[in-house]
Amino acid sequence: MQRSWCLTLTLAALLVLAACGGPASEPKPAEPEITFPPIDGNSMLAHTRVLASDEYQGRLPGTKGEELTVAYLTDQLK
Repeated sequence: MQRSWCLTLTLAALLVLAACGGPASEPKPAEPEITFPPIDGNSMLAHTRVLASDEYQGRLPGTKGEELTVAYLTDQLK
């Protein structure tokens, strides 16, 4: 009987400690909301047409098509 009483008391103490949690942590600062401009379908189509054109030769690595693609994307991102 004493053993079950001791076990019950130990479990109750653990529950109380768990409910107390730890020291209060400071609230995290709110993360800024990230917004993106709307997607312009016509602009996307124009870029796709350029990159898919025969001039870019399939854009395979190590080809002139890759060089053209990298140059185009670099210019666009500037």
